[in-house]
Amino acid sequence: RRAPDVLPGTLPEMRTPDFWIDRADKPDEVILSPAGIQNMNEAYQNRMNDLPALENELGTSIERQLRSWTGLVAIPPDLTALSAGELTAAVQEMVQAQIRYLTRSDHGNTLAIAYSEGEKKNMEEELAFDRIGESEGIRYGITVQDSRIRIIPTQRPEYVAMADNSRSRWDMFNHDIVPISSPLQILHNSASGSHLLVLCDRGYGWVRSENIALEGQERIAECIPDEDFIVCTG
Repeated sequence: RRAPDVLPGTLPEMRTPDFWIDRADKPDEVILSPAGIQNMNEAYQNRMNDLPALENELGTSIERQLRSWTGLVAIPPDLTALSAGELTAAVQEMVQAQIRYLTRSDHGNTLAIAYSEGEKKNMEEELAFDRIGESEGIRYGITVQDSRIRIIPTQRPEYVAMADNSRSRWDMFNHDIVPISSPLQILHNSASGSHLLVLCDRGYGWVRSENIALEGQERIAECIPDEDFIVCTG
């Protein structure tokens, strides 16, 4: 059931912005300055980086949710300060989590028919775990269209992760949607090259290579603030 358009017990005048603005003592007063907003955001990031310190077992609850959905991160980790060996280990840990996600359940295709062990093996090979560390360092890119970020980089459209359990059915290999003009850190290539393993503010996962433009950090930063821009490819 959907919520009613009008909440019960409210008056017509309560459904206008003016009603609530008139009730404020200083409606035009700045609530928080840009510097204050930045300080608040930095404090939030520092707080979320120390999950065990959160009150009322909130940190434990967040950690449990993060473990339950591969690719979720409370705060994207800073990988730029890592050595080559540390970066390789971090990427290996991400891909190992994706392999565990693939193998721990009986995922099914668009008809909810469970994948065979051979099909799962093919998907695992596309993750190219043995090639992690071959590329030098982190590359940078920007999305040229709204793009799916996936836990498993599947090439064929019928390769999704569904289960016929009489509930809502959706592709469980899909992690999120990354909006156009989102900056990405590129960490790894899939075996076929069709997908790139990326880290962004939505977490980590695989995005189709054709949806990413590679560029330096400074050039990417120039594109992000623009509300209107054109992406030319070819």
